Amino acid sequence: MAVSPARAKDPHPISLPEGEGSKERELRIADHPAASTHKWLIAGALILGSILTGLDMSIINVALPYMQSSFHVGVDRISWVVTSYFAAVGMVLPLTGWIAVRAGRKRYLVASVLTFVIASAFCGLAGGIGQMVIFRILQGAAGAAIMPLQQAILLETFPPEEHTLAMTTSGIGMMLAPVLGPTIGGWITLNWNWRWNFYINLPMGALAAIMIYIFV
Repeated sequence: MAVSPARAKDPHPISLPEGEGSKERELRIADHPAASTHKWLIAGALILGSILTGLDMSIINVALPYMQSSFHVGVDRISWVVTSYFAAVGMVLPLTGWIAVRAGRKRYLVASVLTFVIASAFCGLAGGIGQMVIFRILQGAAGAAIMPLQQAILLETFPPEEHTLAMTTSGIGMMLAPVLGPTIGGWITLNWNWRWNFYINLPMGALAAIMIYIFV
């Protein structure tokens, strides 16, 4: 019997009995070593994205006094660096499901991570409080989609009996990142410059986008 090109190129072929029911076939595929490795690669890529946004929620807080001095503004205006980010998150978050259905989860997630990375670079280059607020709004709008899309894709990737494990693993990244953010941000600000609190997102975000594009 002829073998299709797609089947011939499969590096990890999964041989299943011909008469087996669809449920049994799905369970066998899920238990296959190649499928197991692939789902954890997907989880790693998604968790990296959640760490990216989780860090950004708290890493900037300790740098605000240094940013205030750099931009020569008062406390009321520098607070918009934080407020603008969360305002954008609040506005975009309810729309993520609607956008994901029309654009596709993977495409929307990759675009969100890349937009977040680009906005982070511009935040680091900002020459004034006005520019910073604009780029933080863009950053928040992109970051709003990352966590809900991550959870939706994880639930789709892992079988129902492993949903608790998937959500627990995902939660580790989401909980640790905001806790470690102030410590990391303080060290970066004191030893380098407050702008590096944004630049640090570039390599991590680029890696997350590449992994999501390849594995999801």
